[in-house]
Amino acid sequence: MGGIKVNQEKIFQASELEMLCPFGAIVADEQGKIEITPACRVCKLCVRKGPTGVFEFVEEEVTALDRSAWNGILVYVEHSNGVIQPVTYELIGKAREMADKTHQPVYAMAAGTDISTIARIFFFMVLMKFLCMSIQNCSLSR
Repeated sequence: MGGIKVNQEKIFQASELEMLCPFGAIVADEQGKIEITPACRVCKLCVRKGPTGVFEFVEEEVTALDRSAWNGILVYVEHSNGVIQPVTYELIGKAREMADKTHQPVYAMAAGTDISTIARIFFFMVLMKFLCMSIQNCSLSR
């Protein structure tokens, strides 16, 4: 995505430029400096209809993500009062299918208090690691 750049040195009548934007995103201050407000929808109407060179659409530079550091599949353990919700088992199954294809480890994470029973269940489900977010101590991991 990009944005609108204002070339201030090319502005002659700042008050007339405010009328170009149907969203009211072009605002002139007391000194005649034009600003583009967050109301801008980047419709580029100001670029097309405004004086030549005053408004310019500038494409944002997109940097490539280094995905080599991304690894593993994390499943959040949905539970209520120590009872694991069935959807969690479905998600673990799908995560294992994906892991077999992508050769990624599967992780499960639960948050809450008194989740040691849940931790033990997942410890024996042959997951690479079980992550606990608990007020109490939880240290089961492979």
